[in-house]
Amino acid sequence: MDFGSLLLAVAAAWGLLTLLIRRPAARPLFGVYARPGRWYNLKYAAFLLLLQLRRLRRNKDGKAEQAGMGVASRNSPAEMERPQQLPDDRKHPNAVDAVYFNGADQLGNNLIMAASRRQRNLLQCLSILRLRGVGLLEHPSHPDTNFTATEGGGFSKSDMRIECLEPMQTWRLEFDGEMTLLPEAEAEKRRRQLGTTGGGCGRRVRVRAQLTWRALHRQFDFDTDQDSHPLAEAVASEEWSQEMFKRLESVHQTHYEQFGEITGPVYVDDEKVADLKLQGARDHSYGNHRVWSDLYRYGLQYIYLQDRTCIAIGCVSMPNYLSNLVIGFVCTPDGRVSPVRQSDFRLYNEGQDGRPSTDFRIRCLAGGRAYTVQCRAADQAVFCMGTAAEVRIYERFCDFEVNGIRGWGISEWCYRSSEPWPAWEHAEQSAA
Repeated sequence: MDFGSLLLAVAAAWGLLTLLIRRPAARPLFGVYARPGRWYNLKYAAFLLLLQLRRLRRNKDGKAEQAGMGVASRNSPAEMERPQQLPDDRKHPNAVDAVYFNGADQLGNNLIMAASRRQRNLLQCLSILRLRGVGLLEHPSHPDTNFTATEGGGFSKSDMRIECLEPMQTWRLEFDGEMTLLPEAEAEKRRRQLGTTGGGCGRRVRVRAQLTWRALHRQFDFDTDQDSHPLAEAVASEEWSQEMFKRLESVHQTHYEQFGEITGPVYVDDEKVADLKLQGARDHSYGNHRVWSDLYRYGLQYIYLQDRTCIAIGCVSMPNYLSNLVIGFVCTPDGRVSPVRQSDFRLYNEGQDGRPSTDFRIRCLAGGRAYTVQCRAADQAVFCMGTAAEVRIYERFCDFEVNGIRGWGISEWCYRSSEPWPAWEHAEQSAA
């Protein structure tokens, strides 16, 4: 490089540095969502470089083949899929091991089943079925989801069974017990009330579901498969400190998601009412820290299209850690699984008034292709999570259109509870 070119480079660098220094610090939107500040560009570049160096180091150490298989301590899909050993309660009282399944079809049938293993024999479970021609079925304990676990029960309890049959391929989902039925005729009322109904509404019926979940695509592991750019954007927007990075490290969870198909019969009061064939996503999370009150909000969309494309796109806000993190991936019919690289989905633009948006649009980029997602919520159920009902979660049953192609799926939105919840009648439900 000649002297003139070097001088121009130095001048440009100095001008950029001066511009950065003069840029005022940005105040968080609504006092919550961090925005790019004075040193954003430098922080973004530095953190992106750090992420890339870590990936190069992993490849150099011969661990690249573990991509999609969680952290290095999990050497096989079987180790990832089994119920995890929770750590010492005294050191990690908020440890978690949780699985979640959802499904939908073009006829309006939907399913949500989940189980979260916590310390002190706590099992947080939910069971929701929405069947065309029948109505909305929920566990009688809803909106409360806290149960007492039985020793060795894994992700199951007396009326619900969630069991891995073949790692990353097949799971058994069964329910045999009471649910409350809100007839389909009440759907319009539920829409007006924005899902304020709970499991205590409606009459009780006996429900038996014998379902099998089978994989449509490989799992997407957020430890190894997530695009670096959305994470770098989120981290660079926050105020940096040693304590901030320690907090981020302390709340790490292994989390992976996978699209699949749920099939099997459902009986209500011994009458077969449906033979389900639903498409949707499942996830598995485990780690040393999950505190529901850490969450301010999140919005997650799981979409299956008529051309067999599967999309997961969302945004998570945890103000003490990362207040505006975009996440997601796209599975194409040819089997490719690509992380979301960019998205305009921001929580402060949708549902910030405490009422989930029922008609909204998201643009995102994954695998070099742009997607425009239109979501319209048709119905929803609501429940709370946490021993003190720290958050309220809306499971919305939605119609989607992506780049002109019709689809269906689930939109799950979470809000930190801004007011005390009542003492639910079934708060001490036992899983025994």
